[in-house]
Amino acid sequence: AFGGGVAVALGLLTPLAALGLLATMLVAVFVVHIPAGHPFFDPDHGPSWELAGVYGAISLRLLLAGSGRYSLDALLVGGPGTSK
Repeated sequence: AFGGGVAVALGLLTPLAALGLLATMLVAVFVVHIPAGHPFFDPDHGPSWELAGVYGAISLRLLLAGSGRYSLDALLVGGPGTSK
């Protein structure tokens, strides 16, 4: 998770890093939180799977759309919206 977070922050190998982060968040939700009976959101600040769900949604977006024009991926290999 740490390496994937660093790669996403830098925009390096973003789809691969996002896939790893998405897998990690899916495991957190479906292996840890839901079997334990945690709600999506707990107003009493107890355990919930809201944060893992949000991180998973963001990872899915990055997996499908890529990192964008201001990333190391775009700088190194070019891509849509770049001048290479």
